[in-house]
Amino acid sequence: MTLITSNADAALLDSGRLALEMARRYRYSIEHLIEPDATRRLLGERSEELEALADRLAEIIRSAGLLPREPDLEISELRTLADQFSSWIDDEACGRLLERFAEVERELLSELETADDGSSDQRRQLLADAREKTGQFLSRLESG
Repeated sequence: MTLITSNADAALLDSGRLALEMARRYRYSIEHLIEPDATRRLLGERSEELEALADRLAEIIRSAGLLPREPDLEISELRTLADQFSSWIDDEACGRLLERFAEVERELLSELETADDGSSDQRRQLLADAREKTGQFLSRLESG
């Protein structure tokens, strides 16, 4: 395996990790925390997109000779616990969760932008598509 030698490769690895982590958080939120059907559908669709993105990023990562990063289970569990705790004590839990999710989506968008080093057409296209879908999701999430 290749050593990480650029910010773009580090961002590519972080993009894959974030996509998988968010897909899992959205799935948990749909099953346990979020009530409105429209929000559940939105997060369900995004979870599927993120799972597919994580798989495609893992392929690109491996083809670059790197090892994909798995989400840190302890941190993921703490974030899920924080999501759950805030839903218990706050009447506007759904709104707070969505704000938190939007923050991480913006972080993912930033990582996707940094990961585009132009090294291959496949990588460039995947990252462009992922940035577009992330931007569209953020717009839908923030509008409503």
